[in-house]
Amino acid sequence: MLLKQKRGVSVIIGYVLLVVFAMVISVGVYAWLKTYVPNEPLNCPDGVSLFAKEASFNSSTSVLNIKIRNNGRFDAAGYFIHAANTSAQQLPSIDLSSYLNEDDQGIKFGNSVLFSVTGDNSLSPGEEKTNTFNVPAAIGNIYSVRVIPTRFQEENNRQRFVSCGDARVQQIVGAPATGGGSVCGNSACESGENSVSCPQDCPVGGGPLCGNNVVDTGEQCDDGNTVNTDACTNTCQNATCGDGIIQSGVEQCDQGSGNIANGDGCSSTCQIESGYVCSGTPSTCTFQQVQIAYFGFESNTPPNQGWVDPSGADSDRSNSNPPGSKVLDNGASGGTWSWRIRDNNANSYTEQSFDFSGANQIKLEWWGYYSGFENTQSDCLVLKVDNTNVSGWGTLNCMNNPNIVTQLSWITQSVIISSSQYTFDSSVAIKFQGYMNNENDHFYFDGFNVTRIS
Repeated sequence: MLLKQKRGVSVIIGYVLLVVFAMVISVGVYAWLKTYVPNEPLNCPDGVSLFAKEASFNSSTSVLNIKIRNNGRFDAAGYFIHAANTSAQQLPSIDLSSYLNEDDQGIKFGNSVLFSVTGDNSLSPGEEKTNTFNVPAAIGNIYSVRVIPTRFQEENNRQRFVSCGDARVQQIVGAPATGGGSVCGNSACESGENSVSCPQDCPVGGGPLCGNNVVDTGEQCDDGNTVNTDACTNTCQNATCGDGIIQSGVEQCDQGSGNIANGDGCSSTCQIESGYVCSGTPSTCTFQQVQIAYFGFESNTPPNQGWVDPSGADSDRSNSNPPGSKVLDNGASGGTWSWRIRDNNANSYTEQSFDFSGANQIKLEWWGYYSGFENTQSDCLVLKVDNTNVSGWGTLNCMNNPNIVTQLSWITQSVIISSSQYTFDSSVAIKFQGYMNNENDHFYFDGFNVTRIS
């Protein structure tokens, strides 16, 4: 009797120890499993979005072709795809993932499709992938498909595979053979469509959705993005000169308000004009003085630095001393050469033509040296623009406007001419003409500077 009781106690103790051992193991397993199960369901970030840009089904071959475009703001890994084979089926429920024709555009991953074998979020915003599904003939025609984006997201230092159910879209495949109904992708928000099931037709707010790669009503273009500086603006209007947006790689400036006038710093083709600095959007352009030419006559390249050298010695590049030279070719003091005009005959002049296109005002300035200009005689020098005397400028008795000048020393002289006085085009002739009574009357000039000031 006593032996039987001892055996019973031993069995009970064995059961208790077994139960305790099982509980300890269960607690350990539970704690381990918790590290693999998120505390809360993982959600995709707002802005994840895919849509079926194109979907077509060949009923003779039972092949479904679908082009998926990432029209969201985040990279995507792939998608779940379900189909309906009749218009009466409101919610597509036929899983098509197992029928994927795997290639470099997509592979099978469980009951989903991945865009890349690397198993990462490989489809960036604006990118597209085309997948082909060999659907069994027994399923029949594919009427519509539903696509749910997927992503890999990090949780507790582990990569989790997440379904973005809030971003699902539904697309009718081609035009249904019978039964009518809405067609997602026809730029019309029809009955049964909304901003979730068909965002390209039904944008939030009811207006066209710029950036969905579909030219909606009121849009001139839609290149599938919202970049404002390419050929299609972020309001889906064609970029044009005068719209106030600087088109990258095409325009240098754009003043907006339809302004495409030349001569204000930003040309009719939205290029920055010479002498101007433009900034901002729309552009504001201001003129900076720009030197057109400078002549110190030290170099003889090109010959005479481009000034006309008539035959004879009444106008030529000279190294006579005095006066010698006032400045070098770089404007610094010194040198040997200047330009000389003397006497009164057909060869007592020199000239050179300049491009003044687009200018409003030009400043001409130089160092002048005079000798032999008698106050009692008609010794004079005139400055001409396109063979027309510059009004109010001359020496002594020229033009009945005597300007007695200091002689036998270098003096600075200047004049400003404007487009309201002369025609400023690509070839404006600037000319010094001498009217002096003998060859001992000389005019020298050096450091001739041509500057556009407006």
